[in-house]
Amino acid sequence: MVSGFLGSVNVAASRGWGDNLTTAGALLLAAVTSPLAIPLFYFIAMLLRRTGARLGGVAPREHVQAAIAWSTVPVSTWSLLVLLLQLALYGGEVFSKSIPTIEAANPALPTTLMLVGFGVGTWGTVIGLHCLGEVHRFSAWKALGASLSAALVVVGAMFVPLFVVAVILAILG
Repeated sequence: MVSGFLGSVNVAASRGWGDNLTTAGALLLAAVTSPLAIPLFYFIAMLLRRTGARLGGVAPREHVQAAIAWSTVPVSTWSLLVLLLQLALYGGEVFSKSIPTIEAANPALPTTLMLVGFGVGTWGTVIGLHCLGEVHRFSAWKALGASLSAALVVVGAMFVPLFVVAVILAILG
């Protein structure tokens, strides 16, 4: 749930919700919309359980859900720290499209935050693969294969219908 809230906060910041809302309003709207991430969480867990099972994994759905939840801890913690730092330094400008204070600030801070964020994201990915491998009782490398297979299923489900429509339109003219 924390991960969903922080994802909503990132959407609020990137889409400029603060241009029409107060900072409190943007945070409240992010809190209200964060439960939308719950069905996505269950879908990802179902997909990783099934692709893992195809590769010989044995994890029940609840264990895959726990693995996913634990893998979000590093990135969620980092995102929360960055959000608090940005709110302390820049206030409501974090949620605005017009960011003169942020743009005028020393570029060393955003660069450092980005580099550390990349490291934390990598760490979270490694933790996620090890967690998924642990619950399926196979290696992190096999967990990577299950994750890539799940991604291919999603991409295929999105692009196959588009391809079919494109072919039909090409035939019709």
